[in-house]
Amino acid sequence: MTMRLESDGLLRELRLQRWSDLTDEGKYAWVPFAAHTEEERTFGDYTVPSRLHASWWPGTDREFEFFRAMVDTIHYSS
Repeated sequence: MTMRLESDGLLRELRLQRWSDLTDEGKYAWVPFAAHTEEERTFGDYTVPSRLHASWWPGTDREFEFFRAMVDTIHYSS
């Protein structure tokens, strides 16, 4: 796993190999994966990624984004 952090500690990017069948043969293997944080927000005592996206095969001609999220609110329960 490789994590890219900003000087203030913001997690900007996370790269790792994930088990997937997104291969030429359709067989399971370790496939490159990345998640990118575009923004963070503080909710109560916690600061979390609030706008992010994820993709398979990052940095290659096969790269495709499959997930995008925006966190507007968080409700904590005890």
